[in-house]
Amino acid sequence: IGWFARGMLDYSTEQELFKLDVGSTSRQFSTSAQANWYKVIGKEAARELDDEQRKKLKENIYGHWFDQQSRTHNVQKLVPGLGL
Repeated sequence: IGWFARGMLDYSTEQELFKLDVGSTSRQFSTSAQANWYKVIGKEAARELDDEQRKKLKENIYGHWFDQQSRTHNVQKLVPGLGL
């Protein structure tokens, strides 16, 4: 698949994968459409992003931020008309 920068995967998956050591294989991550396993083949502190990775980060940035905030501060989305 290639390499991932922080913010390219959902928050919980990212937290788990970035803790793995080089050479480790992840547990199975499943959705209704597919199952994925990840193997860490290397880690780099800084690496240039390509255009596709930049696009993916832009698409995921709000969801990633919101997920982190909801876990840290119990933030919830307000839905107009439903009240609190």
